Amino acid sequence: MVDDVQREVARLRARVLGGRGPGAGEDELAAHQRDRDLLGALPPATERAIVAEQTAAARGADPGRFRAALARLRRTLV
Repeated sequence: MVDDVQREVARLRARVLGGRGPGAGEDELAAHQRDRDLLGALPPATERAIVAEQTAAARGADPGRFRAALARLRRTLV
């Protein structure tokens, strides 16, 4: 039974990855990782800044600090 489950997981992974992941060529890896200009709709540095502020807010940082950081990020994007 455990082998059946592992075989099914391997089969599903192969379908989802579609050849990407372990064994992918260096050009393909670079195109999907290092050579990307954007992550979603924003530059990576902006995405990281947003995540850092969201994390601080989730951990209970001062709400005023969060609002100020959010306003700063919005000014940067406009």
